[in-house]
Amino acid sequence: MKNYLITFYTRHKVSSLLFLALFLSLLVKTINIGFTPSISRDGIFYIEFARSFLEGNYREYLNEFISFFYPFLITITSFVVDDLELAGQVVSGLAGSGMVILMYFIGKIFFNIRIGLIMAFMAALSPIFNASACKVMTDLPYALFYAWAVLAGYDLVQKPAAKGIIIFSLVAAAAYYARPEGIGIVFVIGCWMLYSCFRVVFTDAVKKCFAFSIFIILFLLLIYPRLSVIRAQTGEWTFSGKTSFMIREIPELEQNLPIKTKSSFKMFGDIKQEREAYKQSGGLVQIIVRSPGLLLEKMLVNTVSYIKSMPKAVGFGFFILMIMGIFYRKAIPFRKEQELFLLFVIIFNVMTIALFKSKYRHLISVVPFLYIWCAIGLEEMQSVLKNRKGLMSVLVLIIFLAVLPQTFRPVSKNGYSWRSSPEKTAGKWIRKNIPSGADCISWSGNKTFFYAGMKGYFNIDQGASCVRIMEIAQKNNHKYLIINNDPRTKSIREKGADFFKQVKQRADMKLVYKASQPLVKDEILIYRLFTRGASKESAAPE
Repeated sequence: MKNYLITFYTRHKVSSLLFLALFLSLLVKTINIGFTPSISRDGIFYIEFARSFLEGNYREYLNEFISFFYPFLITITSFVVDDLELAGQVVSGLAGSGMVILMYFIGKIFFNIRIGLIMAFMAALSPIFNASACKVMTDLPYALFYAWAVLAGYDLVQKPAAKGIIIFSLVAAAAYYARPEGIGIVFVIGCWMLYSCFRVVFTDAVKKCFAFSIFIILFLLLIYPRLSVIRAQTGEWTFSGKTSFMIREIPELEQNLPIKTKSSFKMFGDIKQEREAYKQSGGLVQIIVRSPGLLLEKMLVNTVSYIKSMPKAVGFGFFILMIMGIFYRKAIPFRKEQELFLLFVIIFNVMTIALFKSKYRHLISVVPFLYIWCAIGLEEMQSVLKNRKGLMSVLVLIIFLAVLPQTFRPVSKNGYSWRSSPEKTAGKWIRKNIPSGADCISWSGNKTFFYAGMKGYFNIDQGASCVRIMEIAQKNNHKYLIINNDPRTKSIREKGADFFKQVKQRADMKLVYKASQPLVKDEILIYRLFTRGASKESAAPE
């Protein structure tokens, strides 16, 4: 029996190791999902869209900001997983585990099987993949389809064929439906196709251009339904309705836009003023022409921020290997064409996301390609220590152990509590104790509204004084104030102490509930507001 197992393992070594990496990925993500504190702010919108679809309100899907793709995946998963939030996490988790398989093929195609297997294990423990796998967000599904589209596009450039055109078109369309910036894959592969045409004979160049032209036609047909929805709601042909909304991130215009206090679970609410300002500005091209310096400065600042975030995204231990894989190359020779292509993909992605925002999670579309140099670094380290296997084993163990705290960050971040958080606890309390229809006002507590089952909320500016809150409560008949007292939030750190000092001095604001959790710094506070005509005896029980 032992000999049979050894023979089986030898014959199926790659499959066995790949299965092991996949199992490890699923295990890590299952643990992290259970320890995730609460839903993300954007995740609330995806869940509400999925719930609308389940209720038969299909028109909710015709939205200029959010594509139906991710909420639809949540809807499908909800037939197996009853809880919609958990269904969204399962979709993200499965996409994260799918990255294990995909990164194996990226490493295998661009270099060799050994590089592919190393990348598969790195994907299983990747900090950014495992953090995103816990969230009801489009990040991982988008990263999966985008990386797949890059691989399919590169294959199409190398071998133009009908099968390759169809696969690339479908995967590229899926990347676009997951997130609008996925349309950038057309530019990336288009540029690489032109570069490739200059390096082949005329007949092969014609074949490549013809194949890419067919792809463009098929791709546009696949995304036309989404483009037509955006056209119907914005009055212009654009690949995303977010374009006019995102001008809040453009220095030239953001100072002239109003700051809203009222919100709801309808994505972005009413942005007529933003859209009108965007049209009057002449659009993004005119903004760039008039203010190139401001945008260039913003892009440089954001790019520097992304570069600083790369060790955290890749994993500190893996990042050391990445530096070695880039600058120390003796055992594995440079593969000029493949690595130049990957570098182009990375630079294009960083420049695109740096145009508007600088958020750590947006690096998720770049990380899959960075792991190639991490794997190369590990191979280079092995070549240096080939005669010192004991030391090599210790160093590899240290590197992977250094990544584990980041890999399991959701566990420590939530105070080691399974499927629980102050927001969830407070939400359950509200369902039970606050009378149906009682209106609430929020001071950074919108997640609690979600768990309480409320369809909308009124979010007050966190700079507002207690006097201002009571004025708004009186005007709109708000009876409760919900506060997320999280010292990790900048506004809470800067204004929280003064605010709570004011609260203690007021007789018309009474604390009726506090939800906290051991080892977690944040807490949810619920105050009863006694406006004119309200009786203190009507407060919810403590």
